[in-house]
Amino acid sequence: MRNLSSLLERVSKALNRDRSSKEAVVSVIYKYTKAVVPEANLMLRDGILEIITSSTIKNEITLKEKVIKDELKDVYSVFVTRFLFK
Repeated sequence: MRNLSSLLERVSKALNRDRSSKEAVVSVIYKYTKAVVPEANLMLRDGILEIITSSTIKNEITLKEKVIKDELKDVYSVFVTRFLFK
């Protein structure tokens, strides 16, 4: 029973970390572009941030890409090496 409990605790921490990372990404994107990107449209894996959005928001994010990456890394410790738009 203890093993199951520790496994569930680790899974819970991993899920919370993913959610907080997505919240950080949403807030930083909004801060610099004033565009609202829902958390459901984001996927962060291995430093690649996949974003499902319109072409207008894509262009805004691309223009501010360097500043968004820097703030995510420095303030929130979320490392993004590349944006991928769908």
